[in-house]
Amino acid sequence: MSLAFIPLYIKFLGIEAYGIIGFFTTLQAMFTLLDLGLGYTLNR
Repeated sequence: MSLAFIPLYIKFLGIEAYGIIGFFTTLQAMFTLLDLGLGYTLNR
């Protein structure tokens, strides 16, 4: 569903803003995965 709305998001936000949002979303997902791994390791 989110792939269907990408052209609409780009129309309203512009390509630069959409790229920044994508970049920060990717960073947030990576840090979440790192946090899960580090939290488990530190608890052991």
